[in-house]
Amino acid sequence: MKTSHPKTVSLQWTLAAALIFSPFSPAAAQEGSTLPAAIQKTPEEKAREDMGKFGYQWTLAVAQGTQNSATAKRAKARYDAAARQLGFDPDDAIQPQITFSISPQIGEAAWLLAEEVRQGNENGSEAKRLRLRIARLGKIAAVLPAEDLKSAFRYRLYTSARFWTKEKYKPRPDSALLRKYEAEIKRLAPGAKTSIAAIKKEATASQLSDPVSKTASRIVDLIAEGKGDRAEV
Repeated sequence: MKTSHPKTVSLQWTLAAALIFSPFSPAAAQEGSTLPAAIQKTPEEKAREDMGKFGYQWTLAVAQGTQNSATAKRAKARYDAAARQLGFDPDDAIQPQITFSISPQIGEAAWLLAEEVRQGNENGSEAKRLRLRIARLGKIAAVLPAEDLKSAFRYRLYTSARFWTKEKYKPRPDSALLRKYEAEIKRLAPGAKTSIAAIKKEATASQLSDPVSKTASRIVDLIAEGKGDRAEV
């Protein structure tokens, strides 16, 4: 999964501001004002503008990990003041936008972690860094990353199972490749959680015509159980 582009977040905030914080009708011009009445703004309208503008800046800072910068802190202070002026709890109001911005980063990190595990680097420094990053981002986004992790590991697991099956049914299968794919499946299975059952269900429901796809879920079971040398396989 890819991280949110700033333009995507900007569009989201623009839409949110339009739908949630639509401005009141312009107030009558103050007596003696030199500005046309049509462009006068009420305090509420100005607060809504500030909430959208500084909320976007703060959300972007959080997504980029720069929320401790002086600029980000100023934006958060301006956003908080505007939100309170309109009767909102600042943190509750902005959390959906933070979740929207952070969630793709969690998915991307989960994908990279699954690849590290597939390659046998589950205890390496990069895998540890990714686990810490996923936990940190999940806390910021107020979401549990379990589903992202399961999805990433399940995809890798199914891919390795397909590769194993294709190699197994070649006229002259490469025993080294078979052992490689078996090892990948065994490493990925714990992180995939219920992926074995899910793969079986998907293969049955889709009624795939490809024999390789139909038998992949059975191969996963046998290899995960250490029975890759059975005659059935």
